[in-house]
Amino acid sequence: MKEKKYQKQFDSLKKDFDNKMKDEQMDLDEYEKELQAYHDTLMKVLTKTRNPMLFANILRENVPMDM
Repeated sequence: MKEKKYQKQFDSLKKDFDNKMKDEQMDLDEYEKELQAYHDTLMKVLTKTRNPMLFANILRENVPMDM
């Protein structure tokens, strides 16, 4: 049940981010702020999920991993 919620949240975040990147002409600073906010939100979802497919999808979004 929770995993479906996380998957929907991921899909929504990805769709919103992709739309922002396509529709708007941003300068570099705005782009980096949007990208950082996107990655921060994805990291929160990543820490909550136990679904390996969702985990892999989030990693494919090039979320920086601190090790």
